[in-house]
Amino acid sequence: MLESVRAAFERRVIPRLLASSSSGEGLSSNAYVTWPEADAQYLVEDTIEMGVQINGKTRGSIKVALDATEDVAMQLAKSEPSVEKFLEGKEIKKVIYKAGKILNIVVPK
Repeated sequence: MLESVRAAFERRVIPRLLASSSSGEGLSSNAYVTWPEADAQYLVEDTIEMGVQINGKTRGSIKVALDATEDVAMQLAKSEPSVEKFLEGKEIKKVIYKAGKILNIVVPK
């Protein structure tokens, strides 16, 4: 009950109070202020956190550039401690890399 009263107060009363108090000070009402424009350059991510799988099981994650090559992703994965312990002394049979999505390393069990 208290939450619904508070929500109604915030939705209906506070905007009117702000508009009336700001108009008395020579400022324009908040109802007529334009929305700020978004700058597209700040909305684009250039690095992502990518999951690293060993034999299909997630063993860690790495932060890579969105357009990173397989070699760069493998170097970062091999240096990650949580992945490194599953690769110790094992030969890598196959690497499945989907740029910007996932890195899967297949090793013998």
